[in-house]
Formats: sequence, structure tokens, C-alpha cells
Amino acid sequence: MASIIWQPNFDEPFTYGQLIEQSIFSARAIYQDADGDDYSPDGTYTYTFSGTASGTLTAGLKLNAGNYTLTVEFDPADDGLGANITTTASLTVEKATPVATWNNPPNIKYTYDGTGPKLSKQQLNAIADVAGTFNYTPAEGTELNAGTQTVTATFTPSDTDNYNSLPISGDKLEIVFEVLKGDIQIDWGLFENGICKEILKKDKPTEIVPYKLDFPDAKALSLGKEVPGTFAYSPNKGTELTESTEIKVTFTPTNASNWNTAEVTLPFTVYKVVSGPDTPPIMFGCYVQSVSASVGWGGTSSTCSLKLVEDSKNGYVWTPPEVGAACYFQYRGFFFGGVFTRWSYSDSTSGRYYDIVLESPAKLLDGIQVIMDSFEGTEYNYDAGGVYNRFRPSSVNPNVTTEVNNVYNALGHFENHAFSFEGERGLFGRSDKNSAGFPANKLIETIEILSCPDENPTASFAHKCAFGSQEYFKIDLDEIKNIAPDFYRIQGVSQSINGVISDVTDLMQYDYFVTLKPDPEKGKLLPPVGGEEGDEGGGLIENPNIKVVAIEKRQQPDPGVVRNLVEDFKTRESPVLMSSSIGQELSDDTTQKLVIGGAGSRLVSRDILNAYPIWAKKNDSKYMFDFAKFTTGLSYAPNNPIPVWVDPYNYFNDYQATVMELRMATGDRQGWQTFKVFESVSKGTYQNDPWCVGVDIDVNTLNALAAGDRGALSLASTSLKTGGRAFNTDFDSNFIADAQDYTSKIFAAVKNVADNFFGKMFAVPMPTEPGGIDNNLRFITEDQKYETSWEAVDSAFDPGGQGFRFSDVAMFDASGRTKTYVEWKYLDAAGAATRDFSVLGSNYAAYTGKIHLQNSDTVGQLITNDLRGIASSACSIEKSAYFFDDLIPGTPFVVMNAGNQILEYDEFTTDSFGLTVLAQYFFNIYIDPENYIGPGKSSTQIKIPPKVIPPRSFGISQQSNRYAWGPWAGGNLKGKTEVIQDESIVPESFGSVAGMNAAGFAIANVGNAEMTGSETGYVEIAEFPAYNIAERFAGSGPYVSDMSFTIDTSGFKTTYKFNTWTPQFGRLAKYNIDRLARINKASLELAQRERAKVTKRPLLLGSPPIAVKDIAARHQVNRTNAGFSLGQMFTQNNHVEASMVDLGDATALSSTNDDKYKKSAGCTEDQKWSGYQTRKDKVYDSISSSNRVMPAISMSSVSNEDNNNKGILPNSEDLDPYFSTAIYKEDNDDGTQVNRDLDYVAAIVDVNNQKPEDIAFKKLQDGNYAGNITEVRSMNALKGPPVLSGWGYDIAYNPVPAGGARDGLDATFSPRTLEDRKYLPTGPMRLLWDNERRIWSGGPEILCGTLATSITPASSPLEPSTFTVNVLRKVQGSGKGSGALEDREEVITCYNRDTILSASAGENTWVMVIRVNYEWIPFWVSCA
Repeated sequence: MASIIWQPNFDEPFTYGQLIEQSIFSARAIYQDADGDDYSPDGTYTYTFSGTASGTLTAGLKLNAGNYTLTVEFDPADDGLGANITTTASLTVEKATPVATWNNPPNIKYTYDGTGPKLSKQQLNAIADVAGTFNYTPAEGTELNAGTQTVTATFTPSDTDNYNSLPISGDKLEIVFEVLKGDIQIDWGLFENGICKEILKKDKPTEIVPYKLDFPDAKALSLGKEVPGTFAYSPNKGTELTESTEIKVTFTPTNASNWNTAEVTLPFTVYKVVSGPDTPPIMFGCYVQSVSASVGWGGTSSTCSLKLVEDSKNGYVWTPPEVGAACYFQYRGFFFGGVFTRWSYSDSTSGRYYDIVLESPAKLLDGIQVIMDSFEGTEYNYDAGGVYNRFRPSSVNPNVTTEVNNVYNALGHFENHAFSFEGERGLFGRSDKNSAGFPANKLIETIEILSCPDENPTASFAHKCAFGSQEYFKIDLDEIKNIAPDFYRIQGVSQSINGVISDVTDLMQYDYFVTLKPDPEKGKLLPPVGGEEGDEGGGLIENPNIKVVAIEKRQQPDPGVVRNLVEDFKTRESPVLMSSSIGQELSDDTTQKLVIGGAGSRLVSRDILNAYPIWAKKNDSKYMFDFAKFTTGLSYAPNNPIPVWVDPYNYFNDYQATVMELRMATGDRQGWQTFKVFESVSKGTYQNDPWCVGVDIDVNTLNALAAGDRGALSLASTSLKTGGRAFNTDFDSNFIADAQDYTSKIFAAVKNVADNFFGKMFAVPMPTEPGGIDNNLRFITEDQKYETSWEAVDSAFDPGGQGFRFSDVAMFDASGRTKTYVEWKYLDAAGAATRDFSVLGSNYAAYTGKIHLQNSDTVGQLITNDLRGIASSACSIEKSAYFFDDLIPGTPFVVMNAGNQILEYDEFTTDSFGLTVLAQYFFNIYIDPENYIGPGKSSTQIKIPPKVIPPRSFGISQQSNRYAWGPWAGGNLKGKTEVIQDESIVPESFGSVAGMNAAGFAIANVGNAEMTGSETGYVEIAEFPAYNIAERFAGSGPYVSDMSFTIDTSGFKTTYKFNTWTPQFGRLAKYNIDRLARINKASLELAQRERAKVTKRPLLLGSPPIAVKDIAARHQVNRTNAGFSLGQMFTQNNHVEASMVDLGDATALSSTNDDKYKKSAGCTEDQKWSGYQTRKDKVYDSISSSNRVMPAISMSSVSNEDNNNKGILPNSEDLDPYFSTAIYKEDNDDGTQVNRDLDYVAAIVDVNNQKPEDIAFKKLQDGNYAGNITEVRSMNALKGPPVLSGWGYDIAYNPVPAGGARDGLDATFSPRTLEDRKYLPTGPMRLLWDNERRIWSGGPEILCGTLATSITPASSPLEPSTFTVNVLRKVQGSGKGSGALEDREEVITCYNRDTILSASAGENTWVMVIRVNYEWIPFWVSCA
């Protein structure tokens, strides 16, 4: 009967895209020989498939989805075996499920260009990893309203035969996003400012003519289209105004569900036109003839120059304050506050003229510093006077910051614990500063507090700023307090106040200028010299504030605004335009940028099945692959030949190993060499192979073991082959040494491959640029080096597509890039957790993301539980790329080292039962382990190491030498362009590709100007000044940059100069991007610091190792080091084999069959031997003693005998093996030292009741310590009662065992029973304890002698009489008869319990006594 055993193991479910693996080609034909034994003959196996499709089944084949019948046909090489035989198996290939990627799109704003926003490809952008069609609901082009939008999709693959449609039942394929309410742009055109007329009249009140508010209607626009709705203005048209104000328009859309309400507020200036008679203003006692002022933006000072005329005849006398005083000048609509910085005068025929200059205090702010870091204000230096305290400096050390003028310590205000503000003491960290700096808004508010001690008396660090004799009440920063976002910070240890203000205003597209004004509550303008309060002119400012005025420049003035303004003045009736000018200049600012990011990186997943195992590295650094250049699947087949580099031999001609041999070499030398002997026997090369020394294997012996009728001792080296070698002196001298040296060299080479390449080293093909090697490799001429388009690195950013692959932050480097990793499948092919990952230690992470398809480099199927993996970054990669044209021409490879070997405890793995594995592997002979589990020699305990598992995939990091992230473009594409390369713009800096893109675009837009010209102009009009410098004309018009006016007899003349500007955008966006990058990096560093505190336990083996059979598993689990004497009875010749084994071998016998178990016997050593102690002094008795810790030889005490109660026969002290009194009796030593002539090696001893340095008797004797031994604790006591099994005579002196009548034989020894051990008489030996002599005795003792005293009858058996006997002893060396006995004067007392026995004493009265119940009683007396 012939059959095929075939159990192809497929992953369940088996889906389209999975390849047929080599492991399923495992069929084995089974035939029976003449004895009925199974064997597998040689022949050819053919594998085919049929069903949905048909053909030949091969490794690497991909089957379409469907149902298949797999057939294997065996064609035996021996035609005598008959026809071919077949067997089948079923396989269902399930349809694969495509992977669709469809991420929620960004939210959009509602807009209107005739219709609302529509669904577009911006949202409908799902992709799948296979070809097919997406259908969306609602469809593309659907108009959307504001609110939450949900879009669903279905996907129909082009290949519906092999792929499922999406979504799968129970799943959803949808996105959700928001259409946010739209923002409306209000277009409110340029409009004129108002004019309020003041007509001066002599002796009459001034006439006021107010301005009636008028302006064009506003428009609400979106994408150039008007949005329906209503406008509300405040104040309304027609409102009479006499001074400047703000006007606001609010738009309410008709469809409020889609639009936000919008409003715009603009400044509206009402200037005054003064006409009629007037008097000139007064300044420093003189009248003002002319004034010229210019604005200073930022830290530049504004100036106001005045020409004063002294007229002493009319009371105008020069009366100036000190230079440095805070002064002002105001006239009509003009006001200037500044520091009196200089003056000069000149004389002429018309009088004396004074030129004076007032400057704004902007320069003063350059000299005021703010401390933001490093110094809390308390002096730390140690002082010998004991005033300072280094250990608690904030408790007593002085605040030195307040001792220096114009330094404000913002850090100390919040963090110095010695001081408090409004009841709160400073605390470390209260300032909220971090690595990015001090919060800007908090810093500005603190400067205000510290500059005004009058308003903040509890602020310990507050003091007034002062320059010269002038003190300033405070620094007023109200207008810039909250223009910066809360997250903005200012860096540095210290900064000037101008620097702080410039930092914030530059960020937010503001400008500023600085002026002086009286404090609103405690300050005032002192009247001009000689004038009254309220008079026009100039004078001192009492309690001045340094006022910072913010000017918004976020919106560029409309083109032509200067021209329109000049033309407007020309058309006015009043005031009269005297002259004007306009101009335009093209801006030279950058209008566009192209930003290129850092080098591109990628994390490439590679399936190990497409990689090529590396098996050696030669001296010339060339890597070696297997002979057939197989990829991993076939290269790791157990019988695949592997080249082994045995330096300096040529590997092609010298040595090759199989994968199974490498597995054996991962263990020890003995296991590998035993494997090689099996291999040699199977190949018929046993006689010639050098490793076949000391181990003898032949098929006959293996068959005998398989039959179970021989013990493992049959493996002894007794065959003619090994026997001839062992006893051939020529062989011994000429071969063994060289063979062992050669074998050692071979093993070292194989061991090197097994330990350093097996399961570790692979050449992995990488994605290829089109164009072959010429487009993948370049030679840099002057650098003299080759460079690939992509090079391997230690880490790369993993955009994932489906999210990051690992949740363990330890798999990322400090920059947030995923480390290069190696990954193994967690479960074995059968779905069991038999793989040991403990070698990884804590460097591992679960891999439960997406498996990446290798050939297409796209996201593949989701890893389910049975496919989950274990990844580790403890691998290494060679940075240089390789091109192996004998593998895949033109393809770059990287060389990966997995770093560790992962082991699988498969069905072959065993510590001791490799004999079963190898016999079946090479000869198809199955030997049940129970047939050799007990007796035997060490060569039967063969270890089969665990299987080495190659990785499933590598995650390989690459960085490009030709590609960069980006680019990103920003600005107006028609002007001056700048190209920027910024290595920091990479996705890991921002945690995502989206974050990187946002950063790229932000940088591309930073500092770009509009492609427009800047406009300049001036007007000279006959009127009093109606504006201040830095004020703005016409709502959104330009700012006044310079102005002057003259006052003389000819009237009034005022000149205004103004210019537009070009905003530069994006600095705030860039700061925010940098901030997000910093936060992302800090978050990653925090996570990695916290992760470093966690010790991940090693990933231990999921289940105990699997052995050959259950018996082997029990052996593995229960093995101990306890010795066990084991014997087994074998039916052939009824012989017994016995040896010492481990207790685990005996324990495992309980799993054997009953017959085997019943023919086994054994016991541990503790059943044969017992420990005991003996002392020199023997002060303890046989029952108990304080110095007795175990069974002991105790002191004898014999009554009724001479010799000081020691008795006349040998006792425990005479027979003590270490302290024998009999041996030293002649020397009167009484056993005071251990016999020096004993040949014992060692025992546990005490010397003078202490532990010795060495317990060897020889060393104790050499050191003269033998006589000082006080106690010995030994293990040579036989554990009783002993059992004897054998043949001999019974107590009637008949032979045992004997055949007797049962066998039809005479009462003689029976050969049949002697040959069969089970018939041997077996029983305990009888020994009797002598409690007086403290010895075990074989039976009653008998003595003879002459009667020393008479024997008298006993009163009764219970009341004996006593008598004495002179004992006669045999003369040593004598014969028999006369002269053989002598009297040694040994007298014993005896007992007579016979009521009639009597005898008279005398030297001729012969008596024999026997010792019963410890009494000597007579059993022969010479008497009547």
C-alpha cells in the first residue's frame, strides 16, 4: 500500500497577491517493504493546480482568486513499485481588499462668485493601491453651504475578479470637513477728510463752521462679486463734526448662515482752517516765527526746529530752561513734545533770532535696558563681612538692579523670592520664559509697571527713568501692549526698550514714533513764559510720560493716492493751494521667493523574500551569495548549498555547507560534527571525511535502535570502520592530528557564517531611477568619488500615508525621523508564538501598521494579528550602494545587517534528542526517543539548535543626493526674485509633510513686497497747521512725514510732505512656523526623555520550546542535575544495560509505553548511600547530642566483658574507618589521629573543630594537620537495608535458582533461569544491629573457652544464674588441632537460664557460649 503524506500549510485566509512559498513542496511518498516497514523511495514529485485556472505549481507563483485543487504526483524511480501515485489538497484564494487612502481635506471658506463653493478634486482625491474607479456622493461640482460636509465614496476595482469593491460591509469610506462661514471684503473708497472753519474776529467770539459728514457708499465683495446685505454707518452721513473721530461701517449679509458679519473702522480727520487776525505763539519768552518738523520712525528721533524772535521792547525776552528739559510746542492743530536738546542765536539789524531744537525721546529708549534672563537682581558674590548668603541668596543679599538707573529687571520682578508685588512673592518660573524667550506682551506690561513707581509702590524693582536732571513719570506703551500674539516671545538676556518695541512692531507690520506728553492724571503743560494756561506756544511739561505711538502699516495705500490728494487740494476753495509736487519711484524690494528645502529622505520598506542573503565576505571585501543566486525564500531551504569562505582556500572548490549544517553550527562543535558524520554516512563518504573520528553511525545500528530491542550502548565505537581507526597506530599518527586541525578550521569557518551571516546579512534591492545605472550613479570629477542618487542613512522621515509605523518613540531619532529597522513576523507558520525575541533586550517595538508592498512601493494590506511583527533598530546598514550585475543589473542594493539572530523552537529543536531528528532527516528512520532516553553515552544526547529565522522586512532610510523637499513659491511672480535653500525645512522639523509645506510657503512669503512704486508729494497751503506729523491724510491716505509753517506779517503758510510705503508680509507667519518647529522638537525630546525612564522588559518566548515528542518536552521541562542509576531490560538475550543518567531522563520514562516502562528500573544516589559523621572523641551517644547533626558513629559500651566496657570483639571504635582505636592500639594512641596510611583522597573534615583551608587528606598530612582532625563527615555509608539479586544456595544448601520438577530437571542450577534475570532470587540482606558495640552484625556470635566459675541451675528462666568463662582464641598463624588455641586472659560473664543445668569450674571443663539478647548463654558444656 503506497500513499503520499502532504500537509501544505497556507496562511488563513490566503489572499490574492500572496505567493506560493517553497515550504509547501513537502510531500513524501510512503511505501512498505517486505517486513511491512515504511520507507520513502527516490523519485520525482510533480505539483499542479486546477480549478479557476490550471498549470504547474511553482514557488513564487501568484494565483488568481478562486477555488483550486492542488495535486502532487509521485513517479518512483524504481519501476518495480508500480504506477504513479497522487494526492490532492484544496486551496481557496480569497479576493484581496484594496487599500484606499482618503484623508479629511482642510476646511474651506465660503466664497461667492455667482455661486457658492463646489466640491472639487481638492476634496475628491481618494487613491487606491490598485486600478479602479471612485464614485462620490454628493458628486463633483455640487454647490456647498457653510457647515459640516460629509462625502462618501465607493471604489470599484478594474480587476473585479481578484479584488473586492470598497467599502467592505461594516466599514465606511468617507471624509468630513467644514465649510466655514465666508469673510466679506468691504470696499470703501477714498474719501475727503473734513474741514472745520474757525473765523477769528476782533472783539467778537470766534465763529465755528462745523463739517457735515459725507462719504461714498461701501460695497460688500467676495471674489469681486457683490454680496447681498445691508450697511449701517456710525456716525451717519450729515453728522456735524468739529474734531477728528472714527467712522465705522457694519455689513449684515442677507444669508447669515453662509457669511460672517463684517465691519471696518477708519480714522476720520477733521482739520481746522483758521482765518482772520491772530497773535503769534510764544516759546521761551520769544515769539515763534517759523516751525519745521519731521517724523522719526522706530528708534529714530522726530525733530521740531523753531526760529524764535526776541523783541525786548515789547516784552519778548529769551528765557530758556535747562537743556535736557521736557518741553512742548503746540499751535492750532499741531503739537510736538520732546527734549530740549540745543539752541543757538544770531544777531541782525532786525533783532536777535534763536534757533532751538526739540527731539522726541526715541534715542532715550535706546539707553534703557530690560533684563529678561540669567539675573534675578540679587547679588551673589560672597562677602567676608557675612552680609551675603550663598545658599539662600534671595533671603538677605541686596537688590543691585535698583542701584543702577535705567535698568528694569523684568525677570527679578517675577522670580526673585526676596521681593513681592501686590502681595505675591517672586517664584522661580513665574516669568514664563523659556528657550524661545520672554512673553512679549507680558514684558511690555512689566516695563510700564517698573517705569512708574508712583503708580506701583509695591513693585520692588520699579524706578523712574532719568536723563540728566529730568525724570520721567513713566513709559507709556499702551498702544503696543496687545498687538503681538500671546505666543510671541523676545529672546536674549537683555534688550533695549527700543529693541523690544521694534521687535513687536516689525513682526506685526506696524511702525511707531516716540513723543512726550504730560501724564493724564499727574502731569500738565506749563504755560509759555509770560503767558497764561491755555495760550498757544511752548513751554515745560510737568510729570512727562514717554509716549510710544503705534502706526499701522499692514495695508498699502491705494495707487495714486498722493496724486489724488494733491488734485483734491487744487480744487478746494479754501484753503488756498500755493504750490505742490508729486512723484513716483519703482520699489527695489524683493517681490517673490522660491524656497528649496533640505535633502529629500524616505523610509523604504523591503520584503526579505526579494532580498539576497549574503553568506560571506572575502578578503577583497567582495560579498558571496549562494551558488544559484537565490533570493531568501529558496536560499534558506534546509538543503540549499551555501559557499563557505575558508581563508585562504578558494571557496568554490573547497567547502560548501547546507543551511541545516549552519543551523547545527549555531550550537556546539559536538552537535555539528555529529551532523557531519550522519551526512557522510548518508553520502557514502564516511571512510574519507576527516570529521568522522570518534563518532560511529551506521544504518544497521539506527534500525536496531528504531526497533527498540537494543540499548543506546550499541552506539559504542565497535564497528570495523571506527575500530580499525582506533587501533591502527599508523592512522593515529598520520591522520588524526591533521584531520582534527582541518576539521577545526572548517568548523571555525562554518561557525563564522552561522554566527555572523546566517539570518543577519542581506543585499536588498532598492527603488531604481529610470535610465539604469547611468542615471543612478555619478562620478564627481574633482572630488574623485562616486555618488548614488540615493544613499543609505540611519533615519528618515516616514510620512506613512496611514500614520507612523511605530507608537514607541524610541524608534525615532532626536529629530523625529524613523530609524532604520529590521522586522520579523511574530508568529511562526503555524500561528504559534515559538519565536524567541529576548536577544533584542528592550530594543524592540510592535509593528502593527501597514505592510508596504515591495515591488510597487505603495501601501499594502493592514497587518492583522496573525501577521503582526516585531521590529528593532538594533540593525546596521552600509552607507554605500552596491550594484550586483549578476543579481539584478542596473539596480542599486544596500547591505543590511539585522544585528541579531531570532530563533524559532520548531519541531526539530531539542537539547538531547537530536538522534531522532538526524536519523529521520538523513535516512528516514524514525527512532522513538524512549528507545535511548536512559542508558547510553553522551553521543546520543545530540542538540538540535533552534531554527534561525530571517527577517520579514527591512525599513531602510535613504537620503537623496539629487532631490530636495519643496519647492515653495510666494509673492508677486513679476518682480525681483530671491531663491533660498533652507536645510531646516524638512518634515521632521514640523511633525508632518503638511506642517513642512506650511512652513515652506510661509518662508516664501516672508518680506515680499508688492510690485508697485512708492509715491511722494507735498502741498504748500495758506492756512494754519491742521495736522501733526505722523498723522494720516484722508482716512487711508499717506502719513505726514515732514511739515513746516511760517508765521509772519504776510500771513500763514504751511507745508506738508508725505509718502506711501510698501508693506513686507509674513514675518509673523514665519515666527509661528519656527515656533511650531521648536515645540515639535521639544515635545519629541520630552517624550524621548520620559521613554528613557521606562525599562521595557525583554520580549520573552511566548511558549515553552517544542521538542521531538511529548516525551522530549517533558524531558526539557523536568530535567534536573540529580544523578540517577538506570537499568533497562531488553528482550533480545534478556540483557540489562545500566548507566548513570540525569533524573530528567528517568522522569521522562513515565511517558513511554507500558512495556518499556515496566522493563526499566532505577533510583537516585540517596537511596544507595547516606551521609554520616564520626568524631575523634565520640562524646555523643546513639540517640541525641548537641553536636550531632546527622547519623553518627557513636561510642560503644559492652557489659559482661573485660577491656573497660569496650568488649573483647570488634566494636564501632575499632572499626571506625577514620578514627580506628584498633589500628593505633599498640602505640597507645587510642585513635587520636587519622591513619596516615589510608588511601582516601578527601572527605569533609574539621580540624580542631574549625573548617580547614583544604579537605584533601594528602595536603592535611603534608601540613601535619592529620593528627588534629576532630571530625569527618562522609558519604560512604551504605543505605540499608540492602537488596541482593543473584544465584547461590539456600539455607538448606540447595542451589538457587534451580529447575526442579517444574522443568523436568534435577535439583541443580537451571541455565534457562540463570539466563533470564527475572527468575533470580531477590530480597533484602538481613543484618542485625548490635546496640552495645554500635555495629551492624551478620548474626549471633559464638565463643569457646574453659569454665572459670561453676554453673549453677537458674531459679527460673526469668531469674538466671551467672558464671564466667576464660575465652580461648586461635593463635595467629597456627593451623588446626593441638596448639591452635590460646588463653589471652579474656574473661566474659555469662547467664544460665536453664533450671537443671549445672557444671563445675575447671581448666578442663569445655564450654561454648552464644550471644543472644546481648547475653552470653551456654549451648555446650562438658558435664554429665
